[in-house]
Amino acid sequence: MREIVKPFTTIAVVAFAVICLVHVLRIIFGWEVVIDHNVVPIWISGVGALLSGLLAVMVWKESR
Repeated sequence: MREIVKPFTTIAVVAFAVICLVHVLRIIFGWEVVIDHNVVPIWISGVGALLSGLLAVMVWKESR
């Protein structure tokens, strides 16, 4: 039997996955992020990719 996933759950999974993808792309292409004349280190994107990817998987698994 197919389970019904609530719209917010789907939106949350997609949002976390997109955030993860952007962090991974920043790491691959070396995009520079500057906030108030300070360059954000690339390793921050590694942490961001790990956390957002983990959250996407956790929300997806919880919905099943």
